[in-house]
Amino acid sequence: MGANNVREQLYEAVETSDEARVAQLIKENPNLLNAPLTDDCQNTALSRSVWRNDQKLVKLILGMGSQINNTASKGITPLMWAAKRGHLEMAKLLIENGANVLQKSDDLQKFTALEHAIVMGQYEMCLYLLSLDLTQLETLQTPEVYQKGAEGKYLSFCNYEQFLDHLKARIPFESCPNFFQRPPKPELIDPVIDPRETWVQFIKRNIEFEEPPVVERSELPQHLQPQNRFMGKVRQYLNGKSPYPAKNPNNLEDRNNVELQDPFVDNRVQVDTPQNNNNLKESTKQPTLQQNIYSNQGSQFNIDNPQSKEKELNI
Repeated sequence: MGANNVREQLYEAVETSDEARVAQLIKENPNLLNAPLTDDCQNTALSRSVWRNDQKLVKLILGMGSQINNTASKGITPLMWAAKRGHLEMAKLLIENGANVLQKSDDLQKFTALEHAIVMGQYEMCLYLLSLDLTQLETLQTPEVYQKGAEGKYLSFCNYEQFLDHLKARIPFESCPNFFQRPPKPELIDPVIDPRETWVQFIKRNIEFEEPPVVERSELPQHLQPQNRFMGKVRQYLNGKSPYPAKNPNNLEDRNNVELQDPFVDNRVQVDTPQNNNNLKESTKQPTLQQNIYSNQGSQFNIDNPQSKEKELNI
């Protein structure tokens, strides 16, 4: 039986929680006790059991002499796997069996179990691990470090600044806000379609019938703003948006919205001066030529005026 085949069998036995088969394979092949199970799964039998939160299998493997602080599993100890996964009871079991809380991972990050829990947003686990040694507060790093450590993980978002502030104050989990709620996006003042979208993103977005990405116009350099690019104008118009900045006097849309003025009307602003006020008073006193004509007609040809009747008879 080949060595790879035996490892595959051990992996299968761990995955199915077959305690008897696991014990048999390890007894027959003691070199597999602290070795990676397969080339794909770099976890040891103990670490994989911790990852699966299988306490019975963990107790069995520990009883067979497995190294509890072994970092053969991707440079991470079993306790770190429990911290990452948020298996609180499993972490307590490992601590009772001698797991080192302050040990750092054998990788580029060099995180402790507490820091691995921080990266994955496991707040209750963090409180427990921190209670074991409060000196860990002195070695905590900035939120940016843990944010970078979370890149590529399945955790979509965590407000690490808020997370660390509450953790350092040791605030109970029940009194904490939702660390995983994304802050609302600020409303854009002058949104435009982002021209930096790649062709792959463009095709995928259209297949899924998603809206185009928009950004603030001021965030784009001048040569990428839609009013300065032919394709930018086309994309804006195709999406029902103007390519020109809002409230721009050179904007064609603003020009079309300007109210047309009567060219025969004097639209100049009249300044309130004493001379203009005098002219206004005189204009109100002096009747116009048209008013004089109508008033003369009324006095000369009024039907009820007897003098006008005599003049008509004499004519």
